[in-house]
Amino acid sequence: MAPRVCCARVASSCYPLTTSPESAIAIGARLASRGSGMVDSPVSGGVKRAADGTLTILASGPRADLDAARPFLMPLGTVCESARRTGRHRP
Repeated sequence: MAPRVCCARVASSCYPLTTSPESAIAIGARLASRGSGMVDSPVSGGVKRAADGTLTILASGPRADLDAARPFLMPLGTVCESARRTGRHRP
């Protein structure tokens, strides 16, 4: 069962949670049906690296959404981008 998503209309959203690829894909589809993009952006590094701004961020999604999200993700650490479908970087 796909998670329920409620959101205001935004151009794109970042999704930095640890979930299954299926959940990320379902949320991306739900947002897209409402005219909003999504960057799937799970992170690696733990609390210390989060505090230091040195996380590894595995961002995937449409190029336009990646471009919009980059300024918000870069201060958090290194962004590894893939202009592929949502959920691509998940195990």
